[in-house]
Amino acid sequence: MPAPHDPFEDPEFEGQEWIDPPPDVLKRVLKSFKRHQSRLQDRLVSTASLTFDSWSRMAPSGVRGALQERQTLFSLDDMDIDVQILKEEEEGMFTVHGQVLPRDGDVAALEGTEVQLLAGGEVYRRVLLDEMGYFRLTLVPAGTYAMRILLETRDIVVEPLDVQAFPAEGTA
Repeated sequence: MPAPHDPFEDPEFEGQEWIDPPPDVLKRVLKSFKRHQSRLQDRLVSTASLTFDSWSRMAPSGVRGALQERQTLFSLDDMDIDVQILKEEEEGMFTVHGQVLPRDGDVAALEGTEVQLLAGGEVYRRVLLDEMGYFRLTLVPAGTYAMRILLETRDIVVEPLDVQAFPAEGTA
């Protein structure tokens, strides 16, 4: 049986300087990996309820065409998820960004938590929460998605998440 390959002994990398990743990046990656490894098939799933949608308060007719951003708030007993959808310059593309806000105020504990954007039940994109609970997904095509937030003990699902331009006047 051949000896295991040691990448530090590889001639291809001879003379290369190894750089350690910044501690905060390493912490986020390890936390995400640990969560991923400990996932169970039968995890508790909580569905957040839509409690605010800026599109439900129709703007005056002369203003409707100018709306470029949609603000939504989804809530659970112990958490709020602020989701904003912003039209990008590229036709048909959007930025989906927001913040996960635990009601106990311990946002830092969520750093490195994985947020998945699902299309047709499959993971389309994923991102990690930063130290303030923020996430950002750019260049998301128009469509209906779901979002899943993978906490240590459960998943939170936000659905439906309609990513689209504000309906033209007379079509809303």
